[in-house]
Formats: sequence, structure tokens, C-alpha cells
Amino acid sequence: MAESVTEELRLWKAVELFFKYPEINTNPNRERYEQSLVHVVEYWGKDFPVKSIWIPQIKEYQIMRLSEGAAPSTVNKEKAALSKTFQVLVEMKYLDVNPARLVKNLSEKSGERQVYLSAAHFRTLVSLLPSWLKPVAQTAYLTGMRQGEVLGLTRGHLKMSRRMILLGACRATGVI
Repeated sequence: MAESVTEELRLWKAVELFFKYPEINTNPNRERYEQSLVHVVEYWGKDFPVKSIWIPQIKEYQIMRLSEGAAPSTVNKEKAALSKTFQVLVEMKYLDVNPARLVKNLSEKSGERQVYLSAAHFRTLVSLLPSWLKPVAQTAYLTGMRQGEVLGLTRGHLKMSRRMILLGACRATGVI
């Protein structure tokens, strides 16, 4: 139930409501939300009125975090956690709008790196791995698949007659 009109929703109460919300309480990203919202609460303080956080304040937050040395991707994750908090507050009828959605993410291009790992270097690395991890690393290296994709592979993903590994929605629906 929403706060009474006389009592303004404060940031700490909003964070508590966020983490008690069923969708968030069991969310696999909960720990990341916790880590991100620590910085948000440190910046504004527990007693800051939630309705006072608007586009300029979020942009100021981004600038401040960058000046502290946080990577743009980290600041974007923190803004995403704030946005998710606002989304929950909108769903709970504490707020009418999510201002974080109106703020663009910071560019992460400067943090991009391309690293070439030669086959010889890769073989050396694989030789140092435990035997159970070698096929995982080899699959990732040879296919370019992400860690979660490799770890989630099942026989249903493999189409040996076509020498293919099928990922994504087409596999789930059986359309090949």
C-alpha cells in the first residue's frame, strides 16, 4: 500500500520496498542490485526524497561516479538498478514515472578491448586447466560462444548432421 500523502517516500524505504517485491526478492540479479544501490544510497543518503530524483540529478550522479573512477559500464549498471527500483515503485503506485528511463546510458566504447589469443597460447592455457574445464574452454574458444551459452549446452543444441550448434529462440520452439 502506498505511503500517505503527508509522508514523503524516502530513498531507504524505497530500497526496502524494492527488495521485498516478489519479482526482485527471488531475482538472480539481486546481488548486483544490492551492490549498485549501495552507491546510490551513499550518494543521496537514506533520507533523500525519492520524488526529488529526476533527470538532472541522475546525470549529476553519473558524472560524480565517473569522477570517482568508476567505469562507464559500472555506472550504467547502477543506473539500471535505480531504474528497476523506480519501475517497482511505479508498479506499486508510489510514483507515476521512471525518470531513469529518460537518461541515456554512458558510452562504454572506451572500455572495449580486442585481444587476440593465438592457438599456441590457447593450447598452453588449456594445458593448465583441470580436465573437467578443458572442454568448456575449448568450446568457447572454437565457437566464440559466451560462458553461459557453453555451460547451458544440451544434446538438443547439437545438430551433428549439419555440424552446427543451434542457440536462441529457434531451438526452444523446435523450428530449425
